[in-house]
Amino acid sequence: QGPNALSGAAAAAEEAEAQERLLRPHAGTPERRPSLGSRLRRAFAALVVLPDPQEEEEEAHGPELQLTRTHSGAECAICLATLGSCVETPCGHAFHAACLEHYFATSRQPGQRPRCPYCRSSVHAPLPVEARAVSGLPLEPVAAPRRGGRCHFDRHYRFLDLGDFGRAGMLFLLSSNEDRKTASSAVMWVVEARVPCTIHLNYRSARHVTEGRQEAWLRAKGFAPNGALRSAVSSGVPNGPYSGPVYSKVLSEPGSVELMGSATWEGTYFVFIDCS
Repeated sequence: QGPNALSGAAAAAEEAEAQERLLRPHAGTPERRPSLGSRLRRAFAALVVLPDPQEEEEEAHGPELQLTRTHSGAECAICLATLGSCVETPCGHAFHAACLEHYFATSRQPGQRPRCPYCRSSVHAPLPVEARAVSGLPLEPVAAPRRGGRCHFDRHYRFLDLGDFGRAGMLFLLSSNEDRKTASSAVMWVVEARVPCTIHLNYRSARHVTEGRQEAWLRAKGFAPNGALRSAVSSGVPNGPYSGPVYSKVLSEPGSVELMGSATWEGTYFVFIDCS
């Protein structure tokens, strides 16, 4: 059973909300185009070739999803339930919007656009969560990595264990560790949630919290210690492997959350977002 496996009015309401999110990618806060300086810093930090602005613009406005109604008896290829009002990909395949949104969130890889679950064709669609770094360095929501997955764009550190963050529906902000020295009084990252979710900040150690003077801003932003979740374990220097406390904040409705600087040379905190 997929994420759309509800019945009656609940299923209809979930599908309508998912269609609204997927088919109106420009709703809410408009996306801010990064400056040339930010683009250069981001490119050098990720060690990639600076993309051409015209190609980026064409990519951002590629073929989009469309609302459609399938013939009687057709099934969603993700949850196998009967389709009615649904969304159709540019390649001609139809799915429940709620199923497709969940698939995009949990299968997306860094630097890739969403792809059709059936034929793998590229699709232009918004994610339930977007994020940006104030520094302009790479920051991207992706499916929670597996054991051995990367922690950052700009470091070779790996996750040795995902703790309680490896479950379905969990996203991870793949970040640039170069943001680590951002002051705790300054905004480091901004998360834009299009759906209700829970944001978890997983510190690498208790020392990262105290030495980075994190507790004041965590309280001010509504994050509370969450001893019920087991920390991820990551490699790193000079004191790895690392694991530490978790702080969580529940967003009962869509909104924006500012995450302040980690204020330590030894590494940023990890951000996991539960959209399940």
